[in-house]
Amino acid sequence: MARPKQKERLEYVDDLTGLHNRRYFREKLLEEKRRADKKGSSFALAMIDLDNFKPINDFYGHLTGDQVLSQVAALLEKTIRPSDILCRYAGDEFVMIFPEIREDDVIRVAERIKENLAQASWTDEKGEPIQPVTCSLGYTFYAEKGRDLEALVGWADQALYTVKRRGGNGHCGEKDI
Repeated sequence: MARPKQKERLEYVDDLTGLHNRRYFREKLLEEKRRADKKGSSFALAMIDLDNFKPINDFYGHLTGDQVLSQVAALLEKTIRPSDILCRYAGDEFVMIFPEIREDDVIRVAERIKENLAQASWTDEKGEPIQPVTCSLGYTFYAEKGRDLEALVGWADQALYTVKRRGGNGHCGEKDI
């Protein structure tokens, strides 16, 4: 039988990236909503999807794809504040919750992510260079008491896919859809 810390790790941590997983995200999103409602504050939610990730897996193999996901996760962790929540959402998608943040700060984080990805050295498992890695980021804000969390995730996702339709490697807020 797993000890509590091991059990918690199995339940809430993505074993590939070491980030928290979707289950953890769902719980933290609800906690953040309750906190924002109680304090009369807001928070931002951002969805991130790697651009053209499937060709990396197809051409270089899943080991390289896994290596890229781990490297992206580490890069994202270094880009956000300690109070922010970063999780692997699914496949090559990540999600971030930014408590008490302004829109211009979310945009700054998105730009830093873009710059950090561009400056990173991307290699396959043999150390050979691979194609550059970029991402699309969509964000929205929870600012209204009672706003449905599923709808909030949906708006961030729609903003993300707006960036994808525009060619990727950028960011977009819900109000810009």
